Amino acid sequence: MGLIDSCKNQHSMAIDSMRSATKLNPNHAAHWLSLGLSYLRIESPINALQAFDQVLKINSDDVTTLNYNHDALLGIGNIQAAWNNLNRSFNLAPDDIGTIERVITHRLKQRLVRNEEGKETWQLIRKAIQLAPCSVNIQALLIYYHILSGKLAKATAISQQFIEEYWHNPLAWYYYARFMFHTGQVQTAVTASIKAYQMYQKDWEIYRLLCEILPVANNLDKLRDIVEEMLVHFPPRYRDWE
Repeated sequence: MGLIDSCKNQHSMAIDSMRSATKLNPNHAAHWLSLGLSYLRIESPINALQAFDQVLKINSDDVTTLNYNHDALLGIGNIQAAWNNLNRSFNLAPDDIGTIERVITHRLKQRLVRNEEGKETWQLIRKAIQLAPCSVNIQALLIYYHILSGKLAKATAISQQFIEEYWHNPLAWYYYARFMFHTGQVQTAVTASIKAYQMYQKDWEIYRLLCEILPVANNLDKLRDIVEEMLVHFPPRYRDWE
């Protein structure tokens, strides 16, 4: 019931069901993991950490939980603990694509794209592409690497190829909109973000992206419509914040 409610974006109800599951079977790690993920979806990282801690008490080497624990630690701003957590995960599973993706993301946020550190980041990206050549997330990290390296022409070329190859994927349009927005091509970013929205109208991150881009494009009428839709589609999220 909790998983079904989660798929319906009814996160308060999902959390109630998952709490009941953990009480009925407190030694079943999957219940605690699902509970923690539900808390992450409503951006409640402290509660998520408490749930993930229960999983790690059952299995301290659970790489999936370590990765999500890293995400929750970032949510409370504990960057060093998140990095330590991620290093442990990477040491346990150096070929796990979810772990590698997080390591690359962390390095890009630190702007480790030049000299020896840049070479290490590049090697990780190449490894990720070999492991998951069709991953939209990994292709997006490749483009961000070139943007941060100052190779905007190359990043733009790869971006065009990227969207031509993954035109059917709303996540690809989401990333493409971000690329265009970050490189100052605001109107192209608006078009791409609306394309992502049209393909998948109940994704929280796509709505969030529209709320970033539309004010810059001075498209306040569309922004008003988007906010009104958010209040309809995501009422449990707002109640949980309260």
